[in-house]
Amino acid sequence: MKLLTFDIEDWYNCDFIDNDFNWDRHEVRIYESVQRILDELERRKIKGTFFCLGWLAEKHPDVVKSIDKYGHHIGCHSYQHELSFRFSQKEFKQDTDKAKKAFRRYYR
Repeated sequence: MKLLTFDIEDWYNCDFIDNDFNWDRHEVRIYESVQRILDELERRKIKGTFFCLGWLAEKHPDVVKSIDKYGHHIGCHSYQHELSFRFSQKEFKQDTDKAKKAFRRYYR
């Protein structure tokens, strides 16, 4: 079995540096880098799974749509990449539901 996965997030999409989740104020760099990956995989005729944040699906749906258009699998990587051990069970479920809702909006 061969598996290839990608963790798709922009440079500021982490919470272990600081707890500032106001990501809309940052420069978005994700489009070009994802396209480079997609082009290379297409050239090599390779498919993979791209784990994306729910936030990305909500704020930058074209990135996720292009991954889908190239025929790759899309996996959910939480809503905003918060460390799971910081959540209560209820908060974890809320985060998961929010992420699923963001993806459901575009992909059925």
